[in-house]
Amino acid sequence: MAQTKTSITQSTASLSSTGSDGCGTGIVFDEYDERPFLKDLLVENSSAIATVKNAVQSHPLYEPSRYDDIWILRFVLSHKKDTDASSRAAIATMEFRKEHNLNEKDLRGLIKHFDGAPFATAGYGLPYGDKIDICAKGDGVVFAMPDENRDVMQYIFLSKMDMHKITETMTRDDMFSLLMYTKEALHQVLDGITRKTGRLTNIMKFVDFDGMSLKRMSRGYLSMDA
Repeated sequence: MAQTKTSITQSTASLSSTGSDGCGTGIVFDEYDERPFLKDLLVENSSAIATVKNAVQSHPLYEPSRYDDIWILRFVLSHKKDTDASSRAAIATMEFRKEHNLNEKDLRGLIKHFDGAPFATAGYGLPYGDKIDICAKGDGVVFAMPDENRDVMQYIFLSKMDMHKITETMTRDDMFSLLMYTKEALHQVLDGITRKTGRLTNIMKFVDFDGMSLKRMSRGYLSMDA
């Protein structure tokens, strides 16, 4: 796998520089930046956030400093202010993170900038790194963050992924680990940017079907990636 020049980890190395409310020491103003302000979202959803917090804070895994209002906000927004669904999802997430020791891992280095390989597993003890090299070209899935204070972009080039070989080479556990750690790494990067800038930050995904055909699709892979 090619050596990577730029890591998003480097770009977000100073993410601990946040205000006491976790909303950033300074808002990044940009006339083209349409991301919602975090402080406004916290006020607008304060009632739902309080309800969810009341439901989860009695759970033995709840940690106020880790699972704060900003963390709860994403559940409230993704479940369209359904507090029951948000509470169940938050508790399930706390249990999942405990089961897989995600709170003890800084995985931002797994997400590499556009000029390098997408998955750098060296030093993380992840078992699937060599298998990814066999099954997909280095630029089959890449990430870009042109501005360290803005959204992360993910590009997926399906024609550069050998789905049949992935099915033959990788186990379901391998694929589960790949997806879990990649999503966790993205969450850590995006959460850091959100707290740093005071703007709710998400990922933009682009899937390129150029050069792809039905013959190259694999039902086995699709079921593993579901």
